[in-house]
Amino acid sequence: MIWIQIKLKLEIDDFSFSLSDAPFDINDENTWAEGLLPVGKLFFNFMEDLINKSIITVSEMEQLKTKEYTKFLFHATDYPAVANNRTDNMGNSAHKRYRAKALQFDGADIYISTQFFESDRDAVIQWYKEHLR
Repeated sequence: MIWIQIKLKLEIDDFSFSLSDAPFDINDENTWAEGLLPVGKLFFNFMEDLINKSIITVSEMEQLKTKEYTKFLFHATDYPAVANNRTDNMGNSAHKRYRAKALQFDGADIYISTQFFESDRDAVIQWYKEHLR
């Protein structure tokens, strides 16, 4: 009998994209409450909404790809909020800092950071609301 050992490497995102695990409604701020949804997933949902509504500009998207601008907006976040591919800003780390699920923006894929911290929740919500005015 011959045994064949197969090793599977699964890339699992840091956060599930299923909204069934936590109540979420982009129009209901009660579903954004602390502890209900990770901040990184909340930012992903906000970005998706702004892109779908054509509210976010190419200029701001480019700024969000810089550490300086992201740090200015969200003080605890150490990496750009948006990247052109999943492996951007990895350095020597094996940990990918961007979600496996891409968003389409201006004809190209963009990837949203997984590196958000709970202390930036209010800043992320405020940033989103400013776009809706």
